Amino acid sequence: MTTAEQKLPGEPNIRVRIQRGVGQVTLTSPTKVQVYALDAPASKQLLSTPLTLRLSAGQWLTGSPQPLSRNSIVVIDPLGPAPLGVDKHRYPGAIRLVPQTRDQKNIDPAHDRFDVINHVRLEAYLPGVLDRELYDHWQPSAYLAQAIAARSYAISRIIDFGPGRHFDVENNQTSQAYVGLASTAICNRSVADTMGLVLTWNNQVIPAYYSSTCGGVGSSDEDAFGTASSIAPLRPARTHSYCANSRYFDWGPFRQKRSVLARRIAAWGQSRGYSIANLDGIVYIRISKTNHLGRPVEFEITDRQAKSYRLGGENFRYACNYSSSDRKIDPPDNRLYSSFVDVKIDNDDVVFANGHGFGHGVGLCQFGSEGMARAGFSPMQILAEYYPGASVDRAY
Repeated sequence: MTTAEQKLPGEPNIRVRIQRGVGQVTLTSPTKVQVYALDAPASKQLLSTPLTLRLSAGQWLTGSPQPLSRNSIVVIDPLGPAPLGVDKHRYPGAIRLVPQTRDQKNIDPAHDRFDVINHVRLEAYLPGVLDRELYDHWQPSAYLAQAIAARSYAISRIIDFGPGRHFDVENNQTSQAYVGLASTAICNRSVADTMGLVLTWNNQVIPAYYSSTCGGVGSSDEDAFGTASSIAPLRPARTHSYCANSRYFDWGPFRQKRSVLARRIAAWGQSRGYSIANLDGIVYIRISKTNHLGRPVEFEITDRQAKSYRLGGENFRYACNYSSSDRKIDPPDNRLYSSFVDVKIDNDDVVFANGHGFGHGVGLCQFGSEGMARAGFSPMQILAEYYPGASVDRAY
């Protein structure tokens, strides 16, 4: 990870996966675009838009008489500052199309898939995060705090994942939501006013996680994600009610049939190769561990074979919400917004009650940040509340 003393040499690029495993993509631009294979710069072509690209029979088809090799990463560069359009969104920077790695013996090349990656300067990326993550009527202090947290998270992902894969972040809640070009002035202003500022601890940029609503009690990265050792500023220091205005502050109760929930959890386990794929019904579920503030962080499930399985809070939430793309496991009628919930068996049902919050609860609580901003707290006070012990330093 980077350090405050060893500042980044300048503003970095970030690689955002905006589409995954698609068969074709259509791009638009007010001007022609430059298209070429990354491993063959001499293949550059100027093409008009709308431009549809797809993989077929081992070649990239661009509508021009010069197809590109199937194994190539295709680069689409705009001519000038105008953003590129991909579906309904406009994106600053360039677009790369990266073929997915597959066993070619078992794949019809006419049905190859690829990822769509937006390569963009970090400060041009961040307004599109704020535009998607926050409501446009929220307070400036909440926007400024979010900008610093989002920049910190992004830089930590760039450093952690840079060498190992072809993207740094997703454009959804797997990483942080991203809409492309921002539509409101406050997003651009908040990023500009905090340019280069990041959260650090022990001279390291921290992965400044955040979620919608903590429900008054946060979680640590260790408890939520199973990280080897928790980062001190990602451990919640106290309870509060700053996010009480969120409609997810309290929720429930609702029920799921035990038999249906057991199949759902087993299917989730199978999809990930976990032993809970062998779950044989549900006899008992209990909260087996809470953190020092009382938030559940582990659940134990016992089945008809008297086997017990333990799931961390986030995995428990994912398992209870699981649905399969083949529709064999339908989405639940009611989903767990967080793992901050009581659970008990009632005859043939599992009852989820006294639910609080939306998301993992690590780091910044977005509704709590807005609540603090409305109460007159500054961006630095908000960050100090949700990342206790962290410093705000300039990375570049």
